[in-house]
Amino acid sequence: MKFHPMAHGVALAALFLVGGCGADPTGDRAGPSSGPELAKAEIARPPAVSEEANAAEAEPLNDAGEIASEIESNTLIGRVPVDGGLAWLQDGQVVRTASQDGRRIAYFHPGENRPFLVQRGERAFAYRDGRPQLAYDDDGRPARISPAASAEAERLAAESLRERAAAEQDLPGEGDD
Repeated sequence: MKFHPMAHGVALAALFLVGGCGADPTGDRAGPSSGPELAKAEIARPPAVSEEANAAEAEPLNDAGEIASEIESNTLIGRVPVDGGLAWLQDGQVVRTASQDGRRIAYFHPGENRPFLVQRGERAFAYRDGRPQLAYDDDGRPARISPAASAEAERLAAESLRERAAAEQDLPGEGDD
């Protein structure tokens, strides 16, 4: 199942403007509480799309922004602790993970095993078929990935993949053979 961004750019822009107003930054609408470190960590939203980005470059940021907005406003998205971090699940599918410090955040299309966007601090990386494709700065400006940044992007995706797998393994009825 592919996650489709909102059809209307104006509506998406409105979501970005009001998405954080009064919302719990960790998206804790449902699910158990987490450890003290992550409970204090603020989960950053993905960068907003830069005006410089074309439609293909904007798609990962739009999709991640939509998931973040859904987490902030949807009581049906559960949050579960995993390896000191958190995972958010929608209909039993992991859609976002965050590291223990809340600085590495990965987004997954429902039903897909690999992240399509991972952000760490002021940088974000978009992936296609598990390979890093683009880097974004904190203003959402896309750029080609340098060889040094590619190694970092691959490491971040691998860490996020492990967290996602651990979260799915801990689901009730999963892995209980």
